[in-house]
Amino acid sequence: YIFDFPEDIRTARFQLPHTDIHPEDMTATEFSRTYKREYTFLAQVGWDVSGEMGANHWGWSTHPQSINYAHNFLRWSPEERLEARSWLVMAAYLMELDTAMPQWSMLGGHPNFAAEYKQVLGIAAGLFPHHPHAARWRDTYLQFWTQYLDLYVRKGDPANRAVAGRFTESIACYNYASLEAVCMAASGFQQFDGTQILDRPGFHAWANWELSSRLPFRVSGARVVPPQGAHAAVALLSPGGRWYNAAYAVAHLLRDTAPALADQWLWMITDGAEGKKPDALASAVYEDYGPVMRHDFGGPDEAFVHLQQLNNRGYRWSPASNGVVYFAAKGKVWSWNQVETNGDELDISKLSVLQIGKQSLGPSTTTSVLYDFGFAQFYRADASKSPAPYQSRAAMLVRGDYLALSDRLMEGQAGSFHWVNETNGLTFDFYRDAQFNVPLRTMINDNRFPLNFMEADAVQLSLPAGTFAIRGKGHFVVPVAGRYQFRTNWNTPNHDVPSSDSVRLVLDDQTVLSGKGPQNGHIELEAREYTLLFEYISAGISAPFVQLSCQQPDEQRFQQLEKAVFRTYGSLPTIHASQGNGAQQLHLVSPLPVAIDEPTAGTFHIGEKEFVMFADHDPSAAGDLSFKGKAGYAGPDGLALFEGDRLSWRGLGVTRVEGDFGASLKRHADGAMSGRVAGRSGGRLRVDPGDSWGNQALRVTVDGKETVFKREEAAISFEFSLTQSDGSKEYRIARL
Repeated sequence: YIFDFPEDIRTARFQLPHTDIHPEDMTATEFSRTYKREYTFLAQVGWDVSGEMGANHWGWSTHPQSINYAHNFLRWSPEERLEARSWLVMAAYLMELDTAMPQWSMLGGHPNFAAEYKQVLGIAAGLFPHHPHAARWRDTYLQFWTQYLDLYVRKGDPANRAVAGRFTESIACYNYASLEAVCMAASGFQQFDGTQILDRPGFHAWANWELSSRLPFRVSGARVVPPQGAHAAVALLSPGGRWYNAAYAVAHLLRDTAPALADQWLWMITDGAEGKKPDALASAVYEDYGPVMRHDFGGPDEAFVHLQQLNNRGYRWSPASNGVVYFAAKGKVWSWNQVETNGDELDISKLSVLQIGKQSLGPSTTTSVLYDFGFAQFYRADASKSPAPYQSRAAMLVRGDYLALSDRLMEGQAGSFHWVNETNGLTFDFYRDAQFNVPLRTMINDNRFPLNFMEADAVQLSLPAGTFAIRGKGHFVVPVAGRYQFRTNWNTPNHDVPSSDSVRLVLDDQTVLSGKGPQNGHIELEAREYTLLFEYISAGISAPFVQLSCQQPDEQRFQQLEKAVFRTYGSLPTIHASQGNGAQQLHLVSPLPVAIDEPTAGTFHIGEKEFVMFADHDPSAAGDLSFKGKAGYAGPDGLALFEGDRLSWRGLGVTRVEGDFGASLKRHADGAMSGRVAGRSGGRLRVDPGDSWGNQALRVTVDGKETVFKREEAAISFEFSLTQSDGSKEYRIARL
């Protein structure tokens, strides 16, 4: 091991894109004292999983150590530098070993743990570019990085048009813990010798999946991923949050080697404040993740649907919750869940799923066809196991106006349909004044302790240095009836609300705390939910501080109020139910109220002009509508035959003569007709115009290439080639 080596100005310039850590002026003694705990751990003989430190997270601590070493070392004596940097160098040596997350004998450890440990190699190389072993640290990391991407980033399935990129770990938390560590390593190696670890196809696929999974309308100033997996806190994904900062930093680093991808990622992260809008972020199926359907991306009628479809286990999320739907349209998110109900505290009954017993759809492979016909889209997720009590869940998105769900069960089975739009925490509104008149921003605060607020929080949220006000609203869940005592500190009697600041807590219409400075109050509560109002006004004279704590009637001590006791409820859509064939359940989910005629079995008749069908339909039931199949749509935008043999309405008709595909059809003002075809194989499509083409000369094209057609009385038919890997093809029929 080498600890004595030359240093120069490059070490002094070292920095990391970690917005939560800022350099501090330190003497060498202060540096050593500050990080004594980590030094003690490293000093253990035979450090391994049996030691006090174990296979834990010491690698994370090299962020502040490295930044503060670079900031201060030029002011220290040579002896002080040697002592301080020896611990950082020792850390790099340890991270080369298999005792610190194996990479030589095997690739071991949770992905985010492994990334957190091995990042130290990049940080050390960037901080100490003249160390004789810096190049070896780089090569060790690159060997690890190649294995890491190969194992933890899902490969695509081109034959089934399933896109690569899904990361093993839960998307809303540990995915970002890994990205954060990768970002630090990438920055270190760039500063060392320009090595670009992000310039890998596997990482590009990971980044593309992450940006493509983001939905609109949930957070002001950002698009965020759905709350899937453990610790899915929106606050961390919001501007200023740790995971927001991690994604933002790594996207900026990616600009050096993949500027187009980086700009698209930044546009999604910042909701258009930076970067460049993806030209056409289309609907797609992601391997071992499921379909993401989009309509009018970035436009006034934008809609988003994701149906979870995991087949293999991942870290801190599970196929047990498959079938859960996340839906955003009309400027709002219409389905969401609590921070842990699709993660560590999985509760199927609190997700937007169909539940049979204690289970939902279960493992499912992403091998189905995604039919994207523009105005209408369709996808069916089938259970991997057969026979299964729950056979499939299908989703049909019609523009951004409604979402139809079809759940097919085994005969004799019954399920419970759930639709949920809630989360833990409170909705916080921030104001620039003490009268709550000048709004700054709104956010959902589902951090661990939502009613803790200190100076660091004000800095993170970029609140003004002077006067500001906070108003939090939501619900408080009381577990046990009795007398509750509240106060504004938690075991910190000498640190409380400044005398210049005001705080107020109201449960239902009962004021519990109110006034300037420290507050203490009690109230008798029933075991139920209460509406909650919390207000804090900072006069800007002293640093803000409040740690709202509570003593329950069955407890001896005060405890901080954790997010689990709070609820924030979102708007619920209009939901119409219908019975399909056999044990099939059908639901139409609409952001806005819609008029539904008395449904016939398997069909929703919406108003006077639209039909969503999941079963054969006799023309006598609704004018001239005729449908033979399992999934279709008819309305003013045209026809969409997703699964079936034929569909006709108001004279227009499409028939699948042979092949395994779906087709759409719409009429244009100039008399031309067009549509799309998608499926597993091509064949022959028959198109009926509703009136006779007679002997008029026609031209039929498929993806712009003219093709031969056959006249069949008033209709025509034509053949085309198609595979699932092609996606959709467009056809057009026009008079010459």
